[in-house]
Amino acid sequence: MYLCGGDRPFLKSVNVEPADFLRVVWSAGDDNQKVIDYVRQCRKTLAG
Repeated sequence: MYLCGGDRPFLKSVNVEPADFLRVVWSAGDDNQKVIDYVRQCRKTLAG
């Protein structure tokens, strides 16, 4: 798996490292909510 060029700007904007994102996706399996929650948490960290 790899991230496309369109993914990188989004992940940067929400303070998520690509390798971390892939780990979360793999561990979440079919649970999309886990991925959403992770991205939201990272975004909150960025906002301070």
